[in-house]
Amino acid sequence: MGLDHEATSFSLTFVVTGATPAGTDGGYAQMETNLEALTALLGGRNRLMSLRYQAGPIVRVTDVTITAASDPEINVGAARARLQVVVEVPGVYWRDETITTWAGSANT
Repeated sequence: MGLDHEATSFSLTFVVTGATPAGTDGGYAQMETNLEALTALLGGRNRLMSLRYQAGPIVRVTDVTITAASDPEINVGAARARLQVVVEVPGVYWRDETITTWAGSANT
């Protein structure tokens, strides 16, 4: 009898600013552009996306699906937006980012 593992879900909060690709402040117009790009990326349902987590030298990745997303909360004066999404990890397990293969013998 195998182990039963259920999918796990958790929420992520994204804070979107007006930063340009060059790292300068692009103001409200750039924040809108950045928010549109993020919502386009997160808007696709029922497809697996790779999520990467890093804590110091430890890096883990897993596949997730977006199950829910909030409407963005926009602060016009600060040129910031906040967006929350709920992701589900159907495979339960996180793995190392670097793929390795074992070349040893199955009998050792």
